[in-house]
Amino acid sequence: MTILDAVDAEEETSQPDADASDWDPANAPLQVQMVDLLQCLRRPPFEKPPLKIALMVSAWDLAPAEATNASVWLEDRYPLLSQYLRNSKGVRDLRIYGVSAQGGQLSKKSDGPGPDRERLLAISPPSKRIRIVGPEVAEHDLTRPLLWLAGLEPPN
Repeated sequence: MTILDAVDAEEETSQPDADASDWDPANAPLQVQMVDLLQCLRRPPFEKPPLKIALMVSAWDLAPAEATNASVWLEDRYPLLSQYLRNSKGVRDLRIYGVSAQGGQLSKKSDGPGPDRERLLAISPPSKRIRIVGPEVAEHDLTRPLLWLAGLEPPN
């Protein structure tokens, strides 16, 4: 069998393509959309130099208890995006953070109060509910990724 035979056999067994107008880019997987966006920033008219990227994984409080590292979580859940970020010449520097702005579930729309509501509302000031994991961060400090991006990170 030659390559041409294989191509002919594939064409005979493949189903007709769906109407191209049925395709909607909004239905593409999130990691595909993000990689496409990052690739677009490397082409005209943008042609950005290699980027410094701080990727924030939100709702970190909902991540499994064994997920202590946002980089590993990203690699497991979004392998295409993770591989692109690690290997692209368009990414100069990368840090990945896990962020929980609330620290848990305050409420559920259909079930009433969330399981963490009372515990979280008792935390004062509310900024102490925030959790962030990642390189060079303090537990409740959302400014560290921004300071790092801006090149203003204080020395340790």
